[in-house]
Amino acid sequence: MLIEYDKYNHTDYLNFLESYIACDFSIHALAAKTFLHRNTVYYKLGKIESILNQDLNHWNTRLNLILCLCIKNLL
Repeated sequence: MLIEYDKYNHTDYLNFLESYIACDFSIHALAAKTFLHRNTVYYKLGKIESILNQDLNHWNTRLNLILCLCIKNLL
């Protein structure tokens, strides 16, 4: 769903989500890595949550996202 959203809206939320996961779900680390203000990071993550209709703070959602991205990278 996020891939389609990025494609049609010319956004880069999937890469942002991958960076968030690579930073071990740390807002501070992601803000430093992307050179964005913490509030901007919160905004983008909130937008991703609304697109996916999932809570990114829930452990089950995080596990599913990690598994989905691993499968995506294998294909």
